[in-house]
Amino acid sequence: MKYAVFAWFQFVSILCAAQNVGIGTPMPAARLHIGSNDSALLLLQNNNILSTDTKSAIIFRTGTWYTGSIQSIGTSVNEARLGFFTYSSTNPTLLKESMSILDGGFVGIGNTAPEYELDVNGSINLTANLLVNGVAGNPGQALHSNGSSNAPTWNYVAGSQGFHTYSGGNQTILPGVAATLVFESPNSSIAGFNYGNVFKNPTNEFVPTVDGIYLLHASARIQPTTPGFVTIEIIENNTNNVYTSARMYFNQAGQEATISCSASLALQEDVSYVCRVRNETTGSIVVVDASDTYYSGVLIR
Repeated sequence: MKYAVFAWFQFVSILCAAQNVGIGTPMPAARLHIGSNDSALLLLQNNNILSTDTKSAIIFRTGTWYTGSIQSIGTSVNEARLGFFTYSSTNPTLLKESMSILDGGFVGIGNTAPEYELDVNGSINLTANLLVNGVAGNPGQALHSNGSSNAPTWNYVAGSQGFHTYSGGNQTILPGVAATLVFESPNSSIAGFNYGNVFKNPTNEFVPTVDGIYLLHASARIQPTTPGFVTIEIIENNTNNVYTSARMYFNQAGQEATISCSASLALQEDVSYVCRVRNETTGSIVVVDASDTYYSGVLIR
């Protein structure tokens, strides 16, 4: 018994000198230092029966201010949530539950009863990528809902792809010839736009980068040298398939008139579409460099 008392006295003396308590370690590095070969290092137990609002808490305090808390909070007789409390106060009961994790793993921010894997009650600010299945999407795309049971996907929104370009100068077309019209580069000194870089110069091609419905419009001011028919058309460049066209009869040589065509078309990505004028008269025609000689297209859905 004397040895036990002496050993206890010696232990207490060491604690008073070092002011650190070690459990399972001879050299504690903090006020309480627990060491073990087991992962179960610390157990905090509320001896009351688990029920709604029964709590086991760790409370943090700096000076006279309670600065945070981690609490296990009963939600039924066999379930609990883990709450993270902030909003410093001199009264620990005034700390606010900022984040909650339910038994099933649902996480709530500003919401103690989340119904989803992440349920936020408040605003969200992103300063980096928003990834869907590891994909951040491309410029001009927005998230598209695929219903409640499917993940959303990135889709281009209306107006995110399109172009408007004007004539690059007078262009003469010989009789019996169908010629691709030449246009200015969009965003040049002449007003125009080229969203998504879908209009290509010097090839004068419209090449969409996504499948979709596009509204295309082509217009040309024509000056014929002899009467006859002239056709304007939008075609697939590689196959010469005509997607939309208009045909007009010019009954007087030298008299200018405008011919145009337009349509809403289902187009494929990475396919080339050009505007072409077909001269069916017996003489040459001039496509006049004018504001009503242009080629345009825009994604509408």
